[in-house]
Amino acid sequence: MTGAATMERPVQQADRVENKPAKVAAFVSLFNEVPVRDLIANLKTKVETFEIAGRVFPLTLNDADDAPNCYICCPTSAYIDYAIDETRNFAAHPLLRRALNALIRACAPLVRASGLDHQAQVNNWLYSTNPMPLLDRPTVASLRSALTARFPDRAIVIRSLNDIADPATIAVLKAEGFRMLAARQIYIFADRSAAPAMTRDMKRDRARLRATPFERVGNGDFSEADYARAEQLYDMLYLDKYTPLNPHYTARYIAEMHRRGIISLAGLRRPGGEL
Repeated sequence: MTGAATMERPVQQADRVENKPAKVAAFVSLFNEVPVRDLIANLKTKVETFEIAGRVFPLTLNDADDAPNCYICCPTSAYIDYAIDETRNFAAHPLLRRALNALIRACAPLVRASGLDHQAQVNNWLYSTNPMPLLDRPTVASLRSALTARFPDRAIVIRSLNDIADPATIAVLKAEGFRMLAARQIYIFADRSAAPAMTRDMKRDRARLRATPFERVGNGDFSEADYARAEQLYDMLYLDKYTPLNPHYTARYIAEMHRRGIISLAGLRRPGGEL
């Protein structure tokens, strides 16, 4: 069994995340009605509903032979392929880059042997970060018992835990035998009670938003053409600029998630034109 955590400065428990059963049902239904590759082009997974102690979660199931796979369901891709891709940031230091590549590749057999790719992942909404509802110890004990009984050969995985949002959940997971593995850095805006301190970037962005000739597009104003354009814009940033290892969300996925009320959308449009 394994969890995933990142270390951040400690603050109070953020316990306002909760799954709505209707949205979980809509999410799972989508993946049972439409082939996964039509929704997320570089992903193989099976999506089910998991209910425990009156709580409901999306559950993804993956086999070891699904690898290579998108990192949101495949730790080998997250720890090895993604890490190798990140060494592009050391392009100016070729010797260091080669050394890092060699070290990461040497770790690959160990990661594969861990069995983490053969997994049942709880609360996987198929994003890079999946905020986790607060779990108490009886719920975690029931979760562990139910999933290990049903999937005795699979790793039970929960991603996106962190010390700001999930200290109580992490404590009870550890108490019930889960192990924490470092996963990735995340950024949290934790203060919902007051206006945030304005950073230089935030001031710049707000000034640009006030001055832009672009038209704001609300959640109810997205068209078929906008879904296609949203896929293009996503690809330009997350796949082309960053890495093709990120999830390949398709226009159909964006459209279905929006139409089914699972996500909300907002955007900017050139006057009379495209997003």
